[in-house]
Amino acid sequence: MKHQLYFPSRQSAQLQWLTHFRHTLPGHAETLRIQPQSLATTLRDLDWLIYVMTTVLVQVRNHSKACTSALNLLMSGAPNKTLVLPVLTPQPPPEGEMPPLGALKRVFKQIRGIKASPGFNDAIGLSLGIMGNLHAKDSPVPKFKLKVTRAAHTEVVEGTFSRFGHTGVFVQTKRGGGDWEKLQMGIFGGSSFLDERPMLDPAKPEVREYRLCFWDDESPNGNWTPVKHVTVSP
Repeated sequence: MKHQLYFPSRQSAQLQWLTHFRHTLPGHAETLRIQPQSLATTLRDLDWLIYVMTTVLVQVRNHSKACTSALNLLMSGAPNKTLVLPVLTPQPPPEGEMPPLGALKRVFKQIRGIKASPGFNDAIGLSLGIMGNLHAKDSPVPKFKLKVTRAAHTEVVEGTFSRFGHTGVFVQTKRGGGDWEKLQMGIFGGSSFLDERPMLDPAKPEVREYRLCFWDDESPNGNWTPVKHVTVSP
């Protein structure tokens, strides 16, 4: 499962995130144009994730401790004491059927749809907790890597980047001695971009240069990264 920058790594923090998202999402559903059935599916996934991470896991861990205590009593307790073995009785699950496996994957897929919705904005993203980067320290500029891969008729450039909690990055590129220009619309969220432009001369390799800066509040933000380049062949 692909790593999500906004999703915590520690299980206790994941539970807080899931609970917050569960209680916040319904209030934004209409603005984000989430269909009722889609919303119900996501809420069911969230309810079961929260149930297993709290009720089930907490009970199992407490039961394990109780079993360890019972074993210690059995091994070295006073002969006049009576041993009562602990019994695990899970609390009732959420109403309805258990969702299919892959609940967290579906939640992340719903979030990708949310970010693509015409009604989505930074304020909603912050409210839902799906905007930040919880896995890296701050940086004055984005960090990025470039890789050239073969497509159907030519090579393409794949870029991966870290945006350190910023809304996105702004990507500029130049080639063939030209000026800097934005790649596609220039703005990229997530953690990657793809340069599939045709070659300037289909018969010759070309050098493509790239630089990035952060994107926040509807405009480029901060300094440019050092320039990186790759050679693309027909």
